[in-house]
Amino acid sequence: MNSISVIVSRNRAGVAMKKAIRINNMISAVIIAHVIYFRKRFPIFGDSAPRRLSESKDTAAIYLLSVYLSFYANLIDMPELPEIETITRVLSPELEGKEIVDAAVMTSSVIAHPSPELFIKSLIGERFATAERRGKFLILNLSSCRLIIHLRMTGSLVVVPSAFPVRKHTHLVLKLSDGNELRFRDVRRFGRLWLMQNGENDSWSGISRLGPEPFGDEFSPSYLSLRCSKSNRAIKEVLMNQSIVAGIGNIYSDEILFSSCINPLRKASSLNMEEWERLVATIKERLLFFIEKNGISLEDYQKSEGLEYRNTPYLQVYGKADEPCPVCGTKLSRCVIGGRSSVFCPHCQK
Repeated sequence: MNSISVIVSRNRAGVAMKKAIRINNMISAVIIAHVIYFRKRFPIFGDSAPRRLSESKDTAAIYLLSVYLSFYANLIDMPELPEIETITRVLSPELEGKEIVDAAVMTSSVIAHPSPELFIKSLIGERFATAERRGKFLILNLSSCRLIIHLRMTGSLVVVPSAFPVRKHTHLVLKLSDGNELRFRDVRRFGRLWLMQNGENDSWSGISRLGPEPFGDEFSPSYLSLRCSKSNRAIKEVLMNQSIVAGIGNIYSDEILFSSCINPLRKASSLNMEEWERLVATIKERLLFFIEKNGISLEDYQKSEGLEYRNTPYLQVYGKADEPCPVCGTKLSRCVIGGRSSVFCPHCQK
């Protein structure tokens, strides 16, 4: 992505100050311009914001970047368990049995392990076996290794004919023996890929630190109560902790807690066993429901470039602050928990 320079000036105060800020996109530019030059309109930033870039360029850059990332993280939530399950089911039949005959890495930073050179060398000649999901990770098992992928916010995977034009922000292309290509595309470049040899200890991707799958026998009311009953953290934070249960993020934690009639701000330690039982049952039910609703044909998946999910019409509270509760009609409330925007019904959720 080509960087741009944004030059802004403040004339009202009679100060001829022009600064060029090297950034990656226009959204950042707008946020930076507003924060620096219209601080009084954004009291949320407080007095810690640098008043002039000339006072401390490094401090200003770090501060503004954190503001931008905070805004962006609350605007776009990464795919969660139902979305990754959908991708796994769509891609698996398209890849199974296909050999990788060539590979190209356009952006080396998305390859987290091993080096890009070894990554390419190890993949060529490998044949896809099965695809599976672990939490929010997609795992592609090959002949003698496994490709682990985390899409983060804007990553996507598609299998297309090699004649299709390579879209901007495509960072990896794997040429397959049937003439198609597996392409990884990510506008923000937050997604990561790891290639692990069979038998190699995975100390890189973070999968080893994940908690149990929501559908496994290990995930039970007694397990969740034992892990969380002494925690003073909000129950929503607990649900999004991947070391406790794998795959739940900002979107489905809102939906699960609404269906469970549990306020997301409640401390985990305040839940009783009946509520833990209801919560575990709801987690399983809601995730299965959204997996079903996310079902998509290969053709539609390809048309949307792997980025269109079909859960939106079925979301009850997520992203619907100030709208009426679908159950009681009370205006839905919004709060911030663990740095993430949360929506709930103050009447239904206790």
